[in-house]
Amino acid sequence: MIKKLSYLKYYSKVLLNNWTIYKDSYAQHGEDKLVELLLPDRVNTFIDIGANDGVLFSNTYKFAKNGARGICIEPSPLAFRKLKFNQLLNTGVCCLNKAISNSNGKVLLQEDGYESTLSKIVSEQKDGSFNILCITFDQLLKRYPNFINVDLVSIDVEGHEIEVLQGLTDQNFNSKIIIIESDKLEIDELNNLKCLDNYTPVISNGINTFYVNNNEKIVIPNKLPMGFHRVEL
Repeated sequence: MIKKLSYLKYYSKVLLNNWTIYKDSYAQHGEDKLVELLLPDRVNTFIDIGANDGVLFSNTYKFAKNGARGICIEPSPLAFRKLKFNQLLNTGVCCLNKAISNSNGKVLLQEDGYESTLSKIVSEQKDGSFNILCITFDQLLKRYPNFINVDLVSIDVEGHEIEVLQGLTDQNFNSKIIIIESDKLEIDELNNLKCLDNYTPVISNGINTFYVNNNEKIVIPNKLPMGFHRVEL
C-alpha cells in the first residue's frame, strides 16, 4: 500500500508537469523537431500507433499540446491508463486501448520494459502474456473517417510494424509523413509493402525511418538534426 501511494504521488507530479510544462521535444531522438522542419506550416492531424503513455518518447505529444487532432492507439492496459490522463486536456485527441494488426480479432500482448515501453505482440503464449483486441488500420479508418487524410503517422510497435501496415489497403488514405520504427525490421520487406508505394524513405536515425508522400512538396533540409541522415536508395 505504501509503495502504491508513493508511486501515485510521484506520478501525480509527472502528470502535472506533462500538462503544464512545455518542452522543446518529447520524442526519444528529436523526431518531433524534425517533423517541424519538414512540415513548417504546423501538424494539425496525426495517428499514433503504439503511443505508450502518450508522452514518454512520443513523436506526437508536442503537436497534441499545440492543438492538433489525433488518435492514439495503445494496447497495454498499464500504459493506456496513463495515456488517457496525459491526453485529458488535449480535447482533440481520442485514445483507443487496442492493437493494430493485419486482421480483426485478438492477439497476444507481452508487457515489457520500463513503463511498458517495450510491450509487444507475441505469436505464442508466454508467462505474463494475455489476449487483447486488435483491429486493422482499414477498420480504424472506417471508424474515424475524418482521419483518412492526416499530416503525420507514427508507428512504434516493437517489431509488429509490418503487420500494422499489411492491414492498410484503403487507397484513399493519405499521410504527409509516416514515421516507422524500423530497426527490428527487414527494410526491403518494409519498403515493398503495397501501402507504401506512394511513399519514399528519406531520413533515418538507425531506429526510425521517415517516409514522405510523393505527392507532397516536402523540402528535405540540407542540415539535419544530430543523429539523422538521408536514406540512400
